[in-house]
Amino acid sequence: MSLRELERVPLLLPSRIHTIRQVVEAAFQQVPLEPNVVGEVESALTLVNAVEAGLGSTVLPRSAARAILDVRSLSVRRIVDPVIRVKLSLATSDNQPLSEPALAVHDLFLELVREYHEDTDASDASDE
Repeated sequence: MSLRELERVPLLLPSRIHTIRQVVEAAFQQVPLEPNVVGEVESALTLVNAVEAGLGSTVLPRSAARAILDVRSLSVRRIVDPVIRVKLSLATSDNQPLSEPALAVHDLFLELVREYHEDTDASDASDE
């Protein structure tokens, strides 16, 4: 779906300090449109419960939406116009070696990014 189709949909989003909210608002500004935010919800569980109760819709990363679909009977639609992308960065020091816990997080992060790209590539191929 497009953001234009979401223009009048009542949205439940986290507050403006959260990346999801910032990304959603930036995407709406590109179009340019104003999101119809009817409530701010901080807790992911409360957010999902509010959506399930019919109080509004929300915008979530695909990974979070999939996790919710495993246990809830909510419908999910992909925003394709405009395509929304978020840059992630992992910075490490050239001067200091990573501790074992930091190295474990580093390796897990890289593994998750690889899995996400594989998953996205497979999903994009099935959308064609």
